Amino acid sequence: MSYFYKLANGVTYKHMATEKRYWTVTQFCAYYAWPTKAGMRFRFAKRKENGYDEAFLRDGKRIIIDVDRFWELLREKQNKKEE
Repeated sequence: MSYFYKLANGVTYKHMATEKRYWTVTQFCAYYAWPTKAGMRFRFAKRKENGYDEAFLRDGKRIIIDVDRFWELLREKQNKKEE
């Protein structure tokens, strides 16, 4: 099964359900309204303290986000707050 995403810049992105989605900060923010680019860069800078270490990769200067893992970690953090 595949999904097609239309990004804000007009690019169509094909995602296979079995593939992991790795996006740059710009791609992530073009698709999702929240968090902003500055918010994502802050989460990257403080990833070890805030528990997002597993969601980010680095390729030179480029920040790469494991999209699905990012949302999983956010849900886990939310569940811990509710307990």
